[in-house]
Amino acid sequence: MEHKISGSQFIFGTASVGSKISYKKFCEFAKLAESLGISIFDSAPLYGRGLSQVYIARYLKQMSSQKWDTSSKVGRIPVPDLKTIAIILLRLEFRHLFRVLKNVGRYAIDFSEKGLNSSHQFAIKSLNGNVPKPVFLHSSNEQLSSQIDTLINISESCNMFGISDPSHQDLALIEKDNRDWIVQVSAERFLADPALHTYKGKIWINQIIKYSRYANVAFEKVLNNIILKRSHDCFFVIGFNNKYLFEQVSQIITSSD
Repeated sequence: MEHKISGSQFIFGTASVGSKISYKKFCEFAKLAESLGISIFDSAPLYGRGLSQVYIARYLKQMSSQKWDTSSKVGRIPVPDLKTIAIILLRLEFRHLFRVLKNVGRYAIDFSEKGLNSSHQFAIKSLNGNVPKPVFLHSSNEQLSSQIDTLINISESCNMFGISDPSHQDLALIEKDNRDWIVQVSAERFLADPALHTYKGKIWINQIIKYSRYANVAFEKVLNNIILKRSHDCFFVIGFNNKYLFEQVSQIITSSD
């Protein structure tokens, strides 16, 4: 049975925005994404050395766009190491540099209650007050049970809860919970893990391009392999770094119409 893929199933991944992609180029890609029906930015305080969320907020304000939702993650923040400072200075983002310099002495990875709350507040400031939804626990190596209450308190304003790279214990925990949890995993992890094929909630699948290159197979073939495993509540996080990727996605959507 052939399954159609709509534009609304794609999510704009912004891990490289700010560090590798300029604001001008990001705006160009965001407008193209809108034309394909894409309406969610996948972001995190750590992405683009923190500039990802700064650029998203600037774009939304500049375009007065009400079309986009923006996710975020908690537990990881940019700290002022030499590479981070160099990238921010190269982009002439001095206000953001001041924000990052406040993280002197803090850990880039901190899944304590204080760390989760601090990274969330950092995101909101970077997003110019916009409240992200959903909010994911960002690839924690600890059990979700020790962090779930803090994560729920952080996410209750948008009532959308997420976790990236969950363990099987985490999956079992959230499947027993009465809230709707979104899981985010890599394409490689998803294809190899039967527990994710039957997960009842929504799944965001990332690193599809990376996995396509690694496996030496076509981008569209990876999507088809994913859909063969699971055709419902499946979303694809794509880092749009060039127009060629948009052309591929456009062809996939058009062929599904």
